[in-house]
Amino acid sequence: MQPLLSFLKFVYIRFGAQVVIFRDEGGISINLPKLGFFSLLSRSGRDTISKCFVLRSRPKSEVLLRSIVYQLYRLKILDKSKSIIDIGCWISDNTIVWSAMLDPEQAKVFAIDPSEDNLRFGKFLASANSATNISWHHNVCSDIDGQELFYEGSIDHACFDKSSKHHRLSITSSTIDKLIPASHQASVGLFHLDVEGFEQLVLLGAKDVISSSLPVILFEQHITTDDFDDVARFLSQWLYKIYMINEVLPDCRLDCRNFIAFPQGVDISELLSHYDRASISSQYFPAVFGPVLIEVI
Repeated sequence: MQPLLSFLKFVYIRFGAQVVIFRDEGGISINLPKLGFFSLLSRSGRDTISKCFVLRSRPKSEVLLRSIVYQLYRLKILDKSKSIIDIGCWISDNTIVWSAMLDPEQAKVFAIDPSEDNLRFGKFLASANSATNISWHHNVCSDIDGQELFYEGSIDHACFDKSSKHHRLSITSSTIDKLIPASHQASVGLFHLDVEGFEQLVLLGAKDVISSSLPVILFEQHITTDDFDDVARFLSQWLYKIYMINEVLPDCRLDCRNFIAFPQGVDISELLSHYDRASISSQYFPAVFGPVLIEVI
């Protein structure tokens, strides 16, 4: 059954559109890596086919988050000369698109993931799109460096724990402050975390970057199980204002929401007024009645 599914995905990708268009991010187009028939014969080839198949659906996922990031750059609330941290970069759909929004001479995307397969695909995708302003890191981050960690599920999309009976990671933890070079720590504009409940620990290991750059911070939370209050208390020391992005996330748990935190003094009134008069993709489904950003802290 699995070989047949891989073959059907291959046919769909090979003979369909070879470009994925991210409508809600200014129509940025991403070229799919070219796949030959021999891709079906190896595990890594079949993995690439599966990831390409998923990538084709990504413009319809988290469309409001995508639109907001694009508008933040368009309105110059985010600075194109400042770098991005994308931890938990997965299939690099955000990494590649966001790299195209930056000034490649001054800024880069730091793409971090614990899965070698995910990073291999990301590099393959970057090559197909001539995206050179990306720094790839095979790491899992926590609050301290050199700690043994465990994970549940597939390493391609895992949940992490400090003490568990689940799988042991082949790499020990690092921290954001250690991974990001000193030359970039004061010039990070956007910090995106998708780390399956590990957000608080990753942030604790990023104090230097946050205090130096005061970046806009995007993070995901499962609001029935994750401790949002811990994250909010941590960010409060820099007077961040936190909003829930008012969007249901397809193919995720029902309690999964994205949040965005702005440092004190950032004026988002023009961003909010944009959504008073602009249409959003038909794939956008609000979680509740109200504005696109709902202030929570």
